Amino acid sequence: MKLFTKNWETGWIAKILECPILIYGAPGSWKSYFAAYLSAVRIVLKNHQVEISDPHLRLNKNEAWKELLEVGVPGYGEGFNYSEISTRINKYFKRIHDAEPSKRWVTSIFDEVTNYKDQTILNDISSKLIKSCLSDTRKCHEAPILIAHNNTAETLCGVKGMSQAKTEGLIQIHLYSTRDDEGNYIPLFRGELKGLPDQEGKFIDWAITLNPQIMNSSFVLKLAKESQETELTPSQALGEPMRTIWKIAKESSDWIKARDIQRKGLAALKGTDAFRIQQYLRILSDMGYGEIKELNNSVRFKAF
Repeated sequence: MKLFTKNWETGWIAKILECPILIYGAPGSWKSYFAAYLSAVRIVLKNHQVEISDPHLRLNKNEAWKELLEVGVPGYGEGFNYSEISTRINKYFKRIHDAEPSKRWVTSIFDEVTNYKDQTILNDISSKLIKSCLSDTRKCHEAPILIAHNNTAETLCGVKGMSQAKTEGLIQIHLYSTRDDEGNYIPLFRGELKGLPDQEGKFIDWAITLNPQIMNSSFVLKLAKESQETELTPSQALGEPMRTIWKIAKESSDWIKARDIQRKGLAALKGTDAFRIQQYLRILSDMGYGEIKELNNSVRFKAF
C-alpha cells in the first residue's frame, strides 16, 4: 500500500520508519499525536508490532492513542503505574538480548520520559534505556519512540556527555506550539529535525512541517482498512482538499502546475497556497494517483 511518506518535503518521514526517535516540545505541540501517526505508518508499511507506555494513558486513550488502541495496540501505565512501565522497559531489554535476524520490528512508545528520572522504580533502567536507543536498536529491529518536554541531559534521565552519539544515533524531532489570547496551547504543525544526514553525510538541522489532515493515525488506519476491503476510487478515498486537487488535475488530462490549480479559486482550496498544493501533489503521486515531475522549484502533476 502506498501512503505519502516518500514525497513529503525531503522524504524525511520515509527515512525514519526504522529509527529510534525522540519527539519533544512544549505542551500542545502535537507530540503524542505525531507519535501515534508515525506508529500507524509503521504498522501499515513496515508491519511493526507497536505498544504504548504512558502514565497519562487514562487521559490519552480517548485522544492521541484512541485509534491505535482500537486496532489492538496494547497500552500500559494507566494511572501513573510506573511499575508497569518498568516491566515494559525490561521487556524491551529482553527483546534486545534475544533478537535474531528474522525478528519482527517493534515500536515501543514511551510517553512522559521527562518524568522517569523522578521515579525510584525507574532509576536503574531509565538511563540505560536512553543509551540503548543510541546504540542497540537497528540490528535488534527495535525502533522506540520517546516523548519528552525537551532534549536536555536532565530530561533524558541524566545521560550526559553523549551529544555526538545523540546526534548520530537518535532522530530528534522538536515540535512547536504557541498560545492563544485565552492561554490555550495551539500546535503550529512545524518544527525541526536533527539526526538525519544530508546527501554528503553531514548531520544538519531540517525545518519540517506537518499536515494534520493526513498525518494522523485515524487517516492512515482508515485508508489501510478501506484499501484492504475494496479498490477505492480517488473520490472515495481522498479527503479535502486533495480530492478537489486530484479532480482538477484529472479534468485537465495533461500536466498541471500548483499555481494553475490555485487559480481555480474553489471553496475547498480556500487558504491553500501554491506551496501547500505542491505538497499535496507529491502525496497524490506517492499514493499512486498520478505522477510528478520536478525541476528546480517547478512541480508538475499528471493524474491517472
